[in-house]
Amino acid sequence: MRFDAQGTELEGFIGQLTSAAESHIDFAMGRFNDCIMHIESAIKPVNEVLQIGIDEQIGLLRLASMKSFIFDETERIEEDLQKAQSLSTVSKIPHNHLMVMAIHTMYLFQIGDYRKAYEAASIANSQFSKLNYVGCFGPLDVLFVMARCLLEFARPKEAEEKFLLIRALSEKWSQWSWYFMADGFLARDLALQGKVTEALEAIKNARQLASKIEFTQELDDIIDINEIFIRYQVKDFDRLGI
Repeated sequence: MRFDAQGTELEGFIGQLTSAAESHIDFAMGRFNDCIMHIESAIKPVNEVLQIGIDEQIGLLRLASMKSFIFDETERIEEDLQKAQSLSTVSKIPHNHLMVMAIHTMYLFQIGDYRKAYEAASIANSQFSKLNYVGCFGPLDVLFVMARCLLEFARPKEAEEKFLLIRALSEKWSQWSWYFMADGFLARDLALQGKVTEALEAIKNARQLASKIEFTQELDDIIDINEIFIRYQVKDFDRLGI
């Protein structure tokens, strides 16, 4: 598409569309730096009649917030939330409020307002499911917020059920970033239960799976974060240093 559009009046618009598509692939495959680069390219205004729509921009801001949520970048989530809220005031697409709500749930969790985060995430999940959002637009982010809140509420069994659901849906939809996030929290729970061997085996299996997934670069970062937690719990400071 980019090649065919070169030199035409649609070149900038096609560049936006293809960058938007690439950003979703990047996130699913754990290429986080490329994901943000493509999001920025997609939402950058072009001097042409056609430009990427507001609803697509809000969806991309949600995607950027997912990346920021994984790495606890609270300020960036707040910035994206403000941008999405501003865009939604001029949007004519009624479902855009769901995208904004998803960002809002991640922000509420990051600032420690777990009760409101859980309530908002529950409502958002229900709406996403009712509208049959799946794949890269599915409710994995709000489900993850719900699972994390359940841990904060000292309801580990319910949290485990949510993480298992996220892992299953992520595998079905090839959303590997969320897959390894959910899998890591299940491994952490094993460590907290004193099942260290099982926890480390889960990390080993995660690394083996990640090595088989083509075109990934940064999924290991997620697995590293999970292993750091486990190594700290068992006071394996040599490996922790590595």
